[in-house]
Amino acid sequence: MEPLRVLIADERGLVASRLAAQLEGLGHWVVGVAKDSSATEDSVARLRPELVLIGSHLPESAIETTRALIALHPTPTILLTGYVGADLVRRGQDAGVMAYLVWPADASVLASTIRVALTRFRELRLIAEQLGNSQQALRASLVVERAKRMLIRRLDFSEGEAFQYLRRQSQITGTPVGDVAANLLSAGALIFAKPEIFQCLTAIVEVLGGQRVMGPSQAA
Repeated sequence: MEPLRVLIADERGLVASRLAAQLEGLGHWVVGVAKDSSATEDSVARLRPELVLIGSHLPESAIETTRALIALHPTPTILLTGYVGADLVRRGQDAGVMAYLVWPADASVLASTIRVALTRFRELRLIAEQLGNSQQALRASLVVERAKRMLIRRLDFSEGEAFQYLRRQSQITGTPVGDVAANLLSAGALIFAKPEIFQCLTAIVEVLGGQRVMGPSQAA
């Protein structure tokens, strides 16, 4: 992994210090530590980090801070939290959180979480390039994540393979990847009803790409 410029946003000094030591041990550069939402937004605008780690204990809402960053200065963001509950994940995804790190964590878990965040952010940027709107892209990325989970669960794809599959279908059909994902989810019950139907999966998605199935890029 290439060294990254990282901003830590957490009011807890001990947490920030330990996190900084782990990041530097992984070869990254900690460009600053912010202790509230306003300082976080200012630091991102001024320092242009390539990754932000935001503590859920931030005085103002870490979720809303992430939402503001995605709108103004799109940056991959990891949320540090004591737990990962369904409600937190839902709100975080809606705001643009790319990954979650249950703290405390060791350096290997941190490194793995960073890779996940960077991968998902690259996917979000590709979706945004297709749609030309960051908020539409964020909504579409939620649908893409659901389609990826279905492909991973049903077909034993890796996360990267699942996204590449959706991207190939997007290129083949000329349909935004978010709409391909929505069409695939709609057709999922049919596609996976019998194993042999998967042999026709590509053809089915291509056909669906030409139908008037409303996807994320059309919903706004």
